[in-house]
Amino acid sequence: MMLPKEIELEHAGCRIANGTRQELEQSFADFEMKVAEMAALKVDLIHPAGVPFLMLGYEGERALVSKWRTGTRLRSSPTA
Repeated sequence: MMLPKEIELEHAGCRIANGTRQELEQSFADFEMKVAEMAALKVDLIHPAGVPFLMLGYEGERALVSKWRTGTRLRSSPTA
């Protein structure tokens, strides 16, 4: 990795195996859990990303990210 040793990365993936619409819709529960896990670690940046957010449209994604920002250190939206 090419980051300075002072910078640590935490990664949490969601279980999306086949990319079906149903699977993508159900992945939001995983994303929510992972955002909460990262918030509990008090990381400086939480950046959820992936295809499921495209299904929400701009306003839907914005509403979800706004909900996640309440009580967390979420600093970035999925499409930022």
